[in-house]
Amino acid sequence: MANEGKTATTRATGFKFDRAPITEMVLGHYRDRIGVNAEHYKWTQRAYDISTQELGVESQGFEVDYPGWGGLTFHRTSLSPGDACYFVNGKPVFAIPSLPTTIEAENFDYIPIDGQQKTYYDLSNSNVGGQYRPNEAVDIESRGNGGYHLTSLEAGEWMNYTVNVPTAGRFKLNINALVLSAGGKIKIEFDGTDKTGEFEIPLNGNTDWQTITIAPQVSLHAGVQSMRIKIIGTSHAFKLDNVVVEYLGALPTQTITFPAIATKSFGSANFNPEASASSGLPITYTSSNTSVANIVNGLVQIVGVGSCLITASQAGNDDFAAAQSVSRTLLVTGTAIVTGQQIGRAHV
Repeated sequence: MANEGKTATTRATGFKFDRAPITEMVLGHYRDRIGVNAEHYKWTQRAYDISTQELGVESQGFEVDYPGWGGLTFHRTSLSPGDACYFVNGKPVFAIPSLPTTIEAENFDYIPIDGQQKTYYDLSNSNVGGQYRPNEAVDIESRGNGGYHLTSLEAGEWMNYTVNVPTAGRFKLNINALVLSAGGKIKIEFDGTDKTGEFEIPLNGNTDWQTITIAPQVSLHAGVQSMRIKIIGTSHAFKLDNVVVEYLGALPTQTITFPAIATKSFGSANFNPEASASSGLPITYTSSNTSVANIVNGLVQIVGVGSCLITASQAGNDDFAAAQSVSRTLLVTGTAIVTGQQIGRAHV
């Protein structure tokens, strides 16, 4: 067999199957997909948090202990319980659209169970247009050109779309809409963050479908994320065909400067690792071994003897792309004593 003689740590990229349970897919189902109360999966969440902090997240790869687990190209986000798709002959075809692209409004995320308050929220009990996705409550009708659009849009309704942003950057958001009356508003959120504000769709006398820019420039971080369209203002004020996302350019880059960490003795006070970002944005730290060091209020707290990696990260914002993380080795020497017993000594 191809895997014969290989260790658990070589069968997948960046994840140690022999040292941690696989909990990510379980959480993706119970927490994100069907919305189980947090009290019922708290220990699974805890196991995931600890294994991720200690060992990282399973990377993409194919020679793995469990077929498919190491091939996780995308990870379910907390605001996308359903799956991105479009429909052919009444059946979903699953595909995550990558921006920039045109997102057809009728191609909101799909979930096999009732999507109400999961992949959409609609005030009607059925699809009043009766087209394209007749078994779901979002109102869809034929545009007459072989396509479809959303109709009977009411204030308070929303639809969710899972999208992929390959590269962080600045984007322009347009909608194609048929304006019926004044007072209709729309808002678009990415990963739960409002990117457009409550944009009022103008009643300009145009009785045909028109392209309307609702955000001339927004910044989006890289990765798979939810795009949620919210209907606000006057109900039944417009019909929605699609959202056109245009790429304007990359965000400025930033780098992290992180000096070497001097060897510490067990019992040393909490210290600042002194990493900095060229953007001036704040740094966050993680420890690869919490039995040696924890991060407390941005400082390294020594809790044991041994070594670990302290990683400095900067996630970026609307003005800068995320920085490449930088790690430095922390070596802690001495003897740790607990209840009068020696539990660890570093040899130097």
